[in-house]
Amino acid sequence: MKKTILNLAILASALILGIKVIAQESKPKGQLAYYTSDDGKTEQIFLINIDGTEKIRLTDGPSNNICPEWSPDGTQILFESDRDGNTEIYKMNADGSNQIRLTNNSAEEYHHKWSPDGSNITFVSTRDGDPEIFIMDADGSNQKQLTFNDYEDGYATWSPDGKELIFYSGQEALNIFTMSIDGKDIKQLTFRKTKDIFPNYSPDGKKVVFRSHEDDVRKRNVYVMNADGSGIKALTNSDSVDENGVWSTCGNYILFQSSRSGVYQIYIMNADGSNQRCITHKGYNEYWPSWKPQNKF
Repeated sequence: MKKTILNLAILASALILGIKVIAQESKPKGQLAYYTSDDGKTEQIFLINIDGTEKIRLTDGPSNNICPEWSPDGTQILFESDRDGNTEIYKMNADGSNQIRLTNNSAEEYHHKWSPDGSNITFVSTRDGDPEIFIMDADGSNQKQLTFNDYEDGYATWSPDGKELIFYSGQEALNIFTMSIDGKDIKQLTFRKTKDIFPNYSPDGKKVVFRSHEDDVRKRNVYVMNADGSGIKALTNSDSVDENGVWSTCGNYILFQSSRSGVYQIYIMNADGSNQRCITHKGYNEYWPSWKPQNKF
């Protein structure tokens, strides 16, 4: 009897320890890039740990450097800068060194996204008068236009298998579409009288996170849907602006920016929208989180 009780006690302790280990391993880890104007002058790119520690500045100077985007291997970062007079796309090493201009046009170029293998970059340009989607090699060469509409096309991100792009398009209403990487086979996913923008595939390609609003345009929230456009569900429900949702590498968490505190801050939540909490806790605006790719977290 005593032996049985002892064995049960050992088993209970092991289960409790196992639960604690699982809880510890399930905590989000890693590093994110974002941009802010902590000096009240220009906007610059920083790194910070997911727990809000170890803030590192990557860019400096009199120009604005914004919208960081990690490369799939975590060694480089794409960003936008107006250092040469208009907004163009640049890339740099993960430590801020070797900053190289990739686009060189009198138009505005923005909304840059790496392909899953890091060999190509999609971006938006106004070089033909309207915001249109382009693709280029990772060194800035071989730039090709993919969309040719008389209205806005924006924010083309890649499917995990690299075969498809998801983007938003429209005039008064903006909806989400997919197309092949050569600009063909366009399919509409959302059919709403709202602005559904900033779509990002989950790592397994089964879900899409995006920003939208329902009746009140002042309330903009983070939504999720199935990859075919079905099952649209709000993940946040604040009276402010929640947007720019991005997935963690294994899809367990979503980063986003929110103005719910009075200024934009970086938040994190579970993939189902639960456990929303602020990472940055600063008194100035902080935008555009990009999660550094990792093998598992």
